[in-house]
Amino acid sequence: MAAFMRTIRITLVSLLLALAGFSARAEVAVVVSPENPLTTLTRTQLANLFLGRSSGFPDGGRVIPVDQLETNAIRKTFYTENLGWSQAQLKAHWSKIIFTGRGQPPKQLANDAEVKKFIANNPGGIGYIQRDSASAEVKIVEIAH
Repeated sequence: MAAFMRTIRITLVSLLLALAGFSARAEVAVVVSPENPLTTLTRTQLANLFLGRSSGFPDGGRVIPVDQLETNAIRKTFYTENLGWSQAQLKAHWSKIIFTGRGQPPKQLANDAEVKKFIANNPGGIGYIQRDSASAEVKIVEIAH
């Protein structure tokens, strides 16, 4: 009986961890300053902003993209789900851009709180956070499929 209960507990913990991982991937939000008139971006526009291909928002306003740390799961989720890029592809891209002197990758911030603080203090900022940590400091931008 004890072995059976242990098996059930292990199965439940595994299931909960799998569901937690799934919900984290589904809950990424792209955010800008509430002062920014932007409400939607296409995936191509988003990619251009985060891959250094564009230095401005569609309306011409200057953009300052910020990333989260490479070790944060949300970063992997953001790039995989929104841009279709792996972390290896991203590193290769920025290595080439840096080597040729054509740009620098976005500044990396530690977590959602730092991204929100940066966005609140930089009207041209754009970043990504967990959707459930959004607050009045930032505005969620919808990504058109």
